Amino acid sequence: MDMNPGFIERYQILFEKDKSTKSFAPLAEAYRRMNLLKEAKEVCEIGLSHHPSFTSGLVAYAKVLIDLESFDEAIKVLEKVTTQNPDNILAHNLLGSCYLHLKKHNLALRSFKMLLFLAPNHMGAQKQVKKLESLSAPELHENSFKILDPSSLFEEVSENTKEQESKENLHKLNIERVLSLADAFSVRGDLDKALNTLKSAREQLGDHPEIIKRLSVLDQQPPEISVSEIKISSGKKIARLEKALLLINQNRRD
Repeated sequence: MDMNPGFIERYQILFEKDKSTKSFAPLAEAYRRMNLLKEAKEVCEIGLSHHPSFTSGLVAYAKVLIDLESFDEAIKVLEKVTTQNPDNILAHNLLGSCYLHLKKHNLALRSFKMLLFLAPNHMGAQKQVKKLESLSAPELHENSFKILDPSSLFEEVSENTKEQESKENLHKLNIERVLSLADAFSVRGDLDKALNTLKSAREQLGDHPEIIKRLSVLDQQPPEISVSEIKISSGKKIARLEKALLLINQNRRD
């Protein structure tokens, strides 16, 4: 992709004058698009040494790492982004793509479901969720949605599983069950069920980072708008349109 030389030069000057400036992020992105990956990586590493939690810088760095096919490193960066900014759509999308490259289908599915929750009309996420559910998420079978009591998620695994399975592995398995079910409820729009599932999980399984992350996203959902509020809003729009049409007609007569 062609880049505006003036754009690049401006950010180069800013960065050379002050290595602590946040302008390293757009400069790194410009370098990346020019396929100057070594330079882009270096700029990101310098910039992030001054601003380790700067979201735009972390995302720019992750994109460079992905282009360098350093997917494991990119995942670490993107996990940091989604932890501090759970509603970052781009980070979830990139994270899902990284897991796909590494053939970690369950983790990719989790990322794309979170993306779909945040952006229900995202075509790429819809396609990936549909594909990955059939490959790696049998726990999201329709029967999963018949569970009414979230506490049933935390019972001991069936006798068909290894009897000697450690408590740590059992805990991890229950976490995976909860997250998969809560994500699926969210994608379907059953936000109350998703929230109740996560709250029950938190009480019984503790403050797991992924549970906290999803709770923080659900807590940010906008309040429902009543029918009366919708009518009022629509009425105001109609009134403004009628006034505009009246002015147009007056202008025509004049």
